[in-house]
Formats: sequence, C-alpha cells, structure tokens
Amino acid sequence: MKRTKIETAKRVVVKVGSSFLCANQGTLQEDRLSSLVKQIVELKKMGLQVALVSSGAIACGMDILKFKKRPRSLTELQVCAAVGQGRLYRLYERHFHRADYQTGQLLLTQDGLEHRSRYVNARHTLNGLFKLDIIPVINENDTVSTKEITFGDNDMLSAVVTQMAHADLLIMLSDVDGLYVKENNDVKVVNAVEKIENHFQQALFDTKKRQTVGGIKSKVLAAKMVMSSGIPMVLANGQESDILVRIMKGEPVGTYFHKGSKKRTAKKSWLAYSTKADGKILVDEGAQKVLCKGGKSLLSSGIVRLSGKFGKGATVDIQCESTKHIFARGLVNFDSRMIKKIAGKKSSEIQDIIGAKQPHEVIHCDSMVILDDMTEQG
Repeated sequence: MKRTKIETAKRVVVKVGSSFLCANQGTLQEDRLSSLVKQIVELKKMGLQVALVSSGAIACGMDILKFKKRPRSLTELQVCAAVGQGRLYRLYERHFHRADYQTGQLLLTQDGLEHRSRYVNARHTLNGLFKLDIIPVINENDTVSTKEITFGDNDMLSAVVTQMAHADLLIMLSDVDGLYVKENNDVKVVNAVEKIENHFQQALFDTKKRQTVGGIKSKVLAAKMVMSSGIPMVLANGQESDILVRIMKGEPVGTYFHKGSKKRTAKKSWLAYSTKADGKILVDEGAQKVLCKGGKSLLSSGIVRLSGKFGKGATVDIQCESTKHIFARGLVNFDSRMIKKIAGKKSSEIQDIIGAKQPHEVIHCDSMVILDDMTEQG
C-alpha cells in the first residue's frame, strides 16, 4: 500500500532516541548528531518545516559523570539531565549554526502539558518558531520533573508534539530497522501497520537497553496516538544513509503506520493523551452506549455515582459501573459537590439546583473524548 501523506507533507516532527545518538556504553556519538543535522538541513531545503524531539540528555550526563548504568533514583536522573542537557543543546546549536539555521530550545514536562492553558501556550511558541524559520529542539525537562521520567525516552513526547504542532508526519529514528514482531519463533520487520490491536501489541518483539527507557512498546503507543489524530508515522533505523530524505521521497524503509480513518480534534487529542484525571464519574450502561455513538453529552440522568473531589473544569474519567471499563474522559461543567446532588436526576429536575442560566450537561460532547478501543464518531 502506498505511503500516503509523505511526499505532500509540509510540517514534520523528527524524533531521535538515546539508542541512536549514543554508543552501547552511553557515550554520545557526535558524528551521528552531525549526520542528523545535515539531513534535517536537507529537509529544510526541500521546503519542509521541521521540529526535532531529541533524547540523550540523561545519557550525555551519564557519559560526563562516568555512570556505567542508568541511575534508578529520580535525583540521580535529574542530575544527569542537568549536566547533559546543556551539552546536548550546545552541540545542536553549533551544528545548525554552521548551516546558517537558528534553533530554539523547548523543555516540556508532563505536568505542564496537563494544564490546557500551558499546552496552548507551548503550541503558540512552537508555531512562532516555525513562522520565524527557527528549528525547535525539544526535550523533556527532566531536571524539574516531580515524578518519574514518564515520556518513554521521548517517544510519547514526540507524539504529543506532533499533535500540538498539527504536523503532517512523525518520523521516529532509533537503532532498529522498524517494528519487529514474532511469528512462529521467527522475528521479522513489518513494512506497514494500518491498525494497532491488542493481539498485535502482544506479539511485539522488544529489547532492554541500559541508557534508555523507551523500547518498542512506547513507540507503538506513540504511533497509536498520532494515528488517532489522522497523522502517519515512520519508525526507521537512524544509522541508515540519508534516511530522512529517503523517507520523505516515499521509499519503503522502516515501518509505516498509516493515519487513522477518523481524526480527533486537537483538544480531544490533548484530553486523551496529555491529561490525567482528577476524579471519576460512574455511569450506567445506557449512558455508555449513547456516549460511545458520538455527538452526545453526558447528562445527570446517566450518572450513578462519582469518586474523588474536583472543581469545575476538572478532567475526569468516565467509567461504566457494571463493566468497570473507563471508556471516556472529559471536562466537567460542575464541581464534584454539585454533581453528587444532581446524579441520577433528569434535566428538568435539576434547574432549581444548578440555576436556570447554567448548562445542563455535566460534560459537553465537545469537551469529551472516547478512549482507545471504543469507536468515536462525529
């Protein structure tokens, strides 16, 4: 099947992992970084806008501090990132400057992207860099993270950035030739993936690396994220000659993940993948069926109960009480105290409680996303 939307792409996100930039012992290979920069410059000459999501800060720090194995404690990971991030960015800056291109550094955190206003501000900054023909160099801000490093060697971050930037393609470069699967004890590379299903994910072949926290599982989840937004992804070996240019010319290298048939809005992609829930609303099976058809809002009548304390505008998961399946996520129009008061009541019964001028939907359909294996329409 033809690799659609490759040759017509205008905005591309390129992600490189620590396994590509660093040798097995964790030492940064500047020749690989230099080759990557030259290839991105070629893409720029082809008229493309390119954002670079680069891992390697922690591995760089490990190299400088003579760590033999990836630290386990959050403090040591942050120290390695603090030491390594400056060195990594200076190398990118120097090599791009030699080609007369300016770079801008963005350090993002999962905590920051969970807040809608910060997410939008980051998107505005990214678009501003594109407008001025500046190449964004993006990494997770490991030095101030208050939780474990969660972006999976920046695989997940690259998917978030791709959605945020409204990019046409995500290219993920690693040290493997593509997506490997096991079939009858044989391991092979898959040329193309149209849909990611549970049985497919269970067949994945993975490896463990000392300097990274990525691996094939996080890359597949990243692919699933961008595919749901109508964006394709290519996973390829970054050490192959001129790999980026060959990908953009449509050559069948690596594994191509086709864009999904349905496209989530930017807001719904943010809800699905960049937020965490502050609470949970349990609904009956009737409400679940109605919501999963798409285009319908969550009303008080379908609510059985809720858990957690949260304010108006908070992100909550929606769970079917009988199956225990979390099938949706959304932004609530009322705080948890008010929802408890109106749960199970019809819209005509809640006007005196909420006030006539208040919206009667607990979660409006425009502020709700159906998750994972459930089909979203509209």
